[in-house]
Amino acid sequence: MNSTPSIITRTFDHSKRTICEECAQLGEINMSSISTRIIQDVGRFCESYASDFLIGWDAVRKHLEPRPIDEPYRAIELFAIRRNGVDHDNFFMSRLRDEGRKGFFCCERTYRRVLALDIRIEPSDYPGGRPRVTCTLKNLTDEPWRMELGDWEENAA
Repeated sequence: MNSTPSIITRTFDHSKRTICEECAQLGEINMSSISTRIIQDVGRFCESYASDFLIGWDAVRKHLEPRPIDEPYRAIELFAIRRNGVDHDNFFMSRLRDEGRKGFFCCERTYRRVLALDIRIEPSDYPGGRPRVTCTLKNLTDEPWRMELGDWEENAA
């Protein structure tokens, strides 16, 4: 799985704009409230190529496939909604590098909504147990995207 760019992780961790959260054992988590909210926002803010959402959702499903987990696992999937499509990490980072000014990026110039889904999986506390997963959806649209030196090169497209 791809590692999440540090600016996305930092911005997510500092955000207080949680939309919803789900917790369960890996392989048993019900993602309907999270997927419903993403689909609603994509339908509301994206006028064409809304199906780009499915690329990100396929990545989410891969993260949540049942498998042995020996150490904590974390990934953040981004759904950056434009008028004409839904961008994910790599394309978002490309726009951030191209359009960031004086170390800051204003999402609203390009994106109508930026949602991020944090997926954390913890190993079981006992042998033979199932790992525990927590998925948290946040709205990062209005967050201050402050770029640090390493963000300019990290995951360069």
